[in-house]
Amino acid sequence: MGQVTVPTEAHDFVKEGLNKGLADYGISDSLTSAIDWIQEEYECCGVTTYMDYANSSVAQYWVEEANHVHDVPDSCCIVYSAGCGDGGITDNSNIFDKDCYTTGVDFVFERGMVIGLVGLAVILVELFVMLLAYKIREDTFAEHKKRKRSKKPKNPEPFAE
Repeated sequence: MGQVTVPTEAHDFVKEGLNKGLADYGISDSLTSAIDWIQEEYECCGVTTYMDYANSSVAQYWVEEANHVHDVPDSCCIVYSAGCGDGGITDNSNIFDKDCYTTGVDFVFERGMVIGLVGLAVILVELFVMLLAYKIREDTFAEHKKRKRSKKPKNPEPFAE
């Protein structure tokens, strides 16, 4: 079977969103909750690896401000418990090894394929409706012409003066 490629836009969309999320992880409760949900729901950690949480250029606030140099968020833990991500950079035995970038691209692609197929189905239905409307119009026009011809007198009488 042929290989299907994901458009660059999907890759960029996922990567930019995750990079922004990790850069500000811990600053905003809503953003932090969103990243935690993604990591828990899809069993992934970091953009390209759990090690992203040790990289200050990726997880700037997490490393520099919150001082979690050797930690990952608890949402990266295979078996969750409070503080399970502490020391997760050095001991990753309880940390998801799947990256969220690949998981995100797969998610976007799967949904994109469904949206594309639904769009194609809508186009086909619209085409069918247009052809049906054309056929109804033609039949109506033919019937109208037929009635008009049958009402016309065959030999009109001349005007009497």
